[in-house]
Amino acid sequence: MMSSHRMNLRNALIFIALVAAATPGMHSLQAEAPTDPPGKYVTSWLGNTYLDMKGMKNVTEELADICLSPDGKLFTAGYAESGGGGAAYMAADGGFSARYDRFESGFGDPVKAVAADGNHVFWGTPGKGLLRAKHGGGGAGSYTTFLEGKIIAGLAVKDSKLYISNFSDARIHVFDIATMEEERSW
Repeated sequence: MMSSHRMNLRNALIFIALVAAATPGMHSLQAEAPTDPPGKYVTSWLGNTYLDMKGMKNVTEELADICLSPDGKLFTAGYAESGGGGAAYMAADGGFSARYDRFESGFGDPVKAVAADGNHVFWGTPGKGLLRAKHGGGGAGSYTTFLEGKIIAGLAVKDSKLYISNFSDARIHVFDIATMEEERSW
């Protein structure tokens, strides 16, 4: 059986609908779509459009993280169908600077996090761990791996320290960048 409260609410809604339908001149609550939308727009697809295998240039299709190094390079971490989930661009003019790929972390080399100091760039990967490379690009064999096999979800550089969010173990690690030794974690 229906409670009296539900029955009263149902009856009230039916009454409102009947009154609205029977009332002459009552305006519809639907807005009419404009015939010409204001302004103009352009759509494009950037992913792989800039792919240049000879120059090893590409555009990261999905960004997960970005950082700016002290020397003015903008590093991106994400996914690129052609590989090269990591890339560097010159912040001053946006020009392509370097490609980082072969993270061996899945289709398209996805990278979840990036941080950089003046000499190195650090990549957080899902399942490969923390990877470190020199500025200028990287491929298979050019990375040093730390926290191997871990899912690294976030990175930050501050005062010569690298802060690492290790999702696998639910820990934050602090490494000294000069020695790459862990100072503490919690």
